[in-house]
Amino acid sequence: MIDRKQIHYSEQLDRNLAAGATVQNEGMILCEMVQNGGAVVFVQPVVTGTEQLAGVSLLPYQLPTNMTLEQQFVIPSSGSLIFQLRFGNVVSLSELAMIVGGGYLTIDETAFSATPPTGTVKVNLLTGQLKFAAGNAGATVNFICRVNLTVAQSSMLFQSRSINNAGLVPIYAQVGILKGYVEVSTDQFDSSMDFSTESSVNPLRLGNNGQVTLGGVGPVLPQGKVLAVPDLSGTLQGPMLRFSMLVG
Repeated sequence: MIDRKQIHYSEQLDRNLAAGATVQNEGMILCEMVQNGGAVVFVQPVVTGTEQLAGVSLLPYQLPTNMTLEQQFVIPSSGSLIFQLRFGNVVSLSELAMIVGGGYLTIDETAFSATPPTGTVKVNLLTGQLKFAAGNAGATVNFICRVNLTVAQSSMLFQSRSINNAGLVPIYAQVGILKGYVEVSTDQFDSSMDFSTESSVNPLRLGNNGQVTLGGVGPVLPQGKVLAVPDLSGTLQGPMLRFSMLVG
């Protein structure tokens, strides 16, 4: 998902998809290669560092299949010490939890029935429940993750246009891309990363599944720069990362 009020780009093109490829969300970083004598684009599921960047996907006609969720809450000080997120179906390894005015909490996705030690939060990926230790009771937590959406949830949150060009991808195997100097707010970022730590020695990179990330083996985004980190004051679409890059 892209925030249309916070977007700037030099060029917009339509590109053919690679054979068997699909693009499910806008705001993803697409890669390109030559296939049958022509340039085609695709989403790289697992980066290797050899990818050639094509641009940012533009899909104003398609409902998103997932979204970034961020909630700030106070850990219950009594009872089960369990907090319920607004959505379940949490994407594994997408979580980041930080105590306001304190440090990060360790994420544990195993054995939700067990009691976590102080400084750890257990996550039930299916239900979206979080379990905390008594030693952290009463603390205020910022929690961010990605969640997979059902068709009903996506329709409720984002709605569908009555007139659209939804057949562009499945019928014509084409997708829009933003190129050149691109400045965009997107929810397609690695929610387990703290983007306030971006620097010349910790640059923005292409992550798995077309997401923007820090670290790892993916190629560095050319002239990539964080313009605004995700926060709770974002758009109705949820927290977004605002960044810029220059891609030919």
